[in-house]
Amino acid sequence: MITRLAHGFGAANSSTLVYSIAASFSTEDEIKTVMGYMELGFYLGFAVGPPLSSFLYHYFGYSFPFLFCSSLFVISLFFLNILNKQEEDKIEEEEEEIGFFGALFNRVKYIFLSLNIFI
Repeated sequence: MITRLAHGFGAANSSTLVYSIAASFSTEDEIKTVMGYMELGFYLGFAVGPPLSSFLYHYFGYSFPFLFCSSLFVISLFFLNILNKQEEDKIEEEEEEIGFFGALFNRVKYIFLSLNIFI
């Protein structure tokens, strides 16, 4: 019971923190889109996670789903670090046009950020 309480407390605080960080990086015009991508990543993890982990358990054994999720977490942290540095550069340049790929990287960053909640 204590473990479930700790898990619920951590999940509630981490999701609140992630949504706050995403809101702080977005402008008023793009906040709705950002929150939509956050929800997409969050619920995509809930939809894909159990079948994927069942598949990995069935074909590769007990420990492989844990190793796979851990490696996804490390990879996403690496990409978040790169994208965060790009965001800091973007803030320094202020109001310059970021183009299609810049907007795409912003969306990918929010999806990685929300997937970290699930992992």
